[in-house]
Amino acid sequence: MGTPSTYTFPAVGSRLAEDVKDLFSCGQRTGFEAMEHDFCQTIDKGHGRIEIRRCWTIGDPEQLSYVETGKEWPGLSSIGLVTAERREGEQVSVQSRYYISSLESDASRLLQRTRSHWGIENRVLWVLDMSFREDESRVRTGNAPANLGIIRHMALNLSRKDQISKISIKAPRKLAGWDNDYLLSVLSN
Repeated sequence: MGTPSTYTFPAVGSRLAEDVKDLFSCGQRTGFEAMEHDFCQTIDKGHGRIEIRRCWTIGDPEQLSYVETGKEWPGLSSIGLVTAERREGEQVSVQSRYYISSLESDASRLLQRTRSHWGIENRVLWVLDMSFREDESRVRTGNAPANLGIIRHMALNLSRKDQISKISIKAPRKLAGWDNDYLLSVLSN
């Protein structure tokens, strides 16, 4: 199967997704009394909110036998559930995500990987959308979207290396458009 990895479910209506949800639902109803599992929890406070993340993983082959894997996931070694509870004042929201993995059952590792994924999402994709308006691009034909994506990533990386303007990503981008000498210094860096 290659390098061990973790997957989110590709299709919401699949039998695999339903089986995993049912197994965790049963575990939560019984407090995981009869299930061998791993658990991890983190609590973060900041910006006027509290975020509680809980992760359960199951890797026992007997318990995994209740999950219909079919031929699509022959290397399945564990399943996971991550819940993110966010409290802002009186408002509470809870979001659950289910995972399948070829890795051994390790809740803290799964929780760390899901956090790092969202760190990338926030650090790169959000910046590309806000600074380069990537989601508003009307380019959709042939290789043009992929090529422009590569150029945007290069521009983002060069903007982050810039030593002159540490204010924002937009500032060096604008400065490069206004000043050819600055543009050449960024490109030669």
